Amino acid sequence: MAKLEARGPIDRTRENVVMIPGGPGLGPLSFSLLDNLNKDFNVFFFYPSGTEGTLQKTIPTYNELILEMEETLFPLKNLILCGHSFGGIQAVELAVRNKIDIKSVICISAPFSNESFSAVENACENFCTGTVKALDEQFVKDPTDKNHKERFIGYAPLYFHQASLQKGIQMLRNENMSAKNLVGAGGEGRNKFSLLEKLKSMQMENYFLAGVDDQILPWKILKADANKGGFKFDVISDAGHFVHFDNPNETLNKIREFIYSRRKL
Repeated sequence: MAKLEARGPIDRTRENVVMIPGGPGLGPLSFSLLDNLNKDFNVFFFYPSGTEGTLQKTIPTYNELILEMEETLFPLKNLILCGHSFGGIQAVELAVRNKIDIKSVICISAPFSNESFSAVENACENFCTGTVKALDEQFVKDPTDKNHKERFIGYAPLYFHQASLQKGIQMLRNENMSAKNLVGAGGEGRNKFSLLEKLKSMQMENYFLAGVDDQILPWKILKADANKGGFKFDVISDAGHFVHFDNPNETLNKIREFIYSRRKL
């Protein structure tokens, strides 16, 4: 089952910032470089089922993952959800459902539109040759957590800035992954473009970060998605798809500035 992990002491007067990983099927290890946010806010890692170290017996649907997130996050108030990629889609979904106390959403490299998903498909298709193609085929034939991890690592040059590629690969090797989450929920995340208009109508203060060197989701495409949802938008230098891992210092500063700015509203 899913779990929350506090990354430092809890101060009940501060915002609760929850880091939601992408995939689906990844754990939150890539957010570790943002732990200094603990100096200003209560930071939590969200571990989806299958990534928290327990045996995952069933293949969850997208909706089952959302319900699990609501149940896990419900005890917290004054929430700011920070979701990477697929985790950003889930964060917006939770905000639109409006069943838990979410004050703001921060999306990092999260695709919503058909243009975004087409960009992902084209980039992966062009990259998928030789060894990577074999890893794809092996995962389709045998969708285990191990094969999911090897396949994801095969695509790592698309996900990370060249300067942090080797560290990114090592991080992925240390990460717990859930193939069942990808198999069960991955396809459903493609049909969530309508969430953006609904989020915009809620008149929340939300934030969107993209990497200037993202090879699978160019920042100009993501900016169009962000505009549709009424997000404030920024581009992070020297960063690919894993913005927060490639350039944690700039990402951390931007997130801190955004949260402090919304306090003044």
